[in-house]
Parts: sequence; structure tokens; C-alpha cells
Amino acid sequence: MACIQRILVSLIIRSGAGILLLQREQPYSEFLRHDPDTQVGIDLWELPGGGLDFGETPLQAVVRETSEETGISIEEGNLKLAACCAYVLTGSGCESHRVHVIYDVDVGAPLQVRQSKEHSAYRWVRDKGALQGLPMIAEVRSVIASSL
Repeated sequence: MACIQRILVSLIIRSGAGILLLQREQPYSEFLRHDPDTQVGIDLWELPGGGLDFGETPLQAVVRETSEETGISIEEGNLKLAACCAYVLTGSGCESHRVHVIYDVDVGAPLQVRQSKEHSAYRWVRDKGALQGLPMIAEVRSVIASSL
């Protein structure tokens, strides 16, 4: 079984409508490399974000990923570090240890969201009850819940 370690960044975008979540339409890329039929990640709800490109800082990566996945432009200087967590996901032929750095920003009024092809839906969540009913990675859910 392949063992992979990834550094990921995500952004809690808060507005008057709540926190922005995206629903994945595609499997996580590290699992696709080992199993083209993998379903790992599909339909999970997550924050905007992704992996760092070579030479990129976590702040640069979260600004880029947020723009690519939502069309929302955020300035690095407006971001606050919210949390860091680690967890392991397992799929057929692959185990992924993920170190996840999560930032936070308050944008005031809800912004227009332009979905990327990676996601099938988005929603703004205001309370822990709504968050609990969504399929997502437990460690990420915990970070989001503590910020509501």
C-alpha cells in the first residue's frame, strides 16, 4: 500500500450568511493515482482549499485555491491562522496522511460563489446542527464547529 503525506490548506470564509462549504464532485487526487475507480472524497463537504504547489507558502496556496474553487479573491493580510490538524484517509492501494492548515477570514456580506469543476454544490452554514448532518472529515468538522 502506498503511503503519502500531504500538506493542505483551507479557508473558513465567514459572512452574514454563515461559513462557506463546498461539496466535492471528484475523488481526492492522491487516491486517483493508485486507483482510477476510487470514490474517496466524493460528496464530502469541505472548505475551499487544496495542496501547495512547489515553492508556494501556505498563505499563497490558500489564496490561490480559494480563487480557483470559488472565484472569491482574498488578500493574504486579511487571513488569520485558525487551526492545524492531522488525519489519515485510507483507500484501495493508498493511505494519505494529511496535515491540514486552516485559515479564517470574515468578508462581511455574502459573496457570489463561482464553483469549480471539483465541486457540485455549495452552501453557507450558520449553526452546528446543520454542520453535523453533512458528510465531512471529522477533524475538519471539529475545527469549523469550534468557529461557529
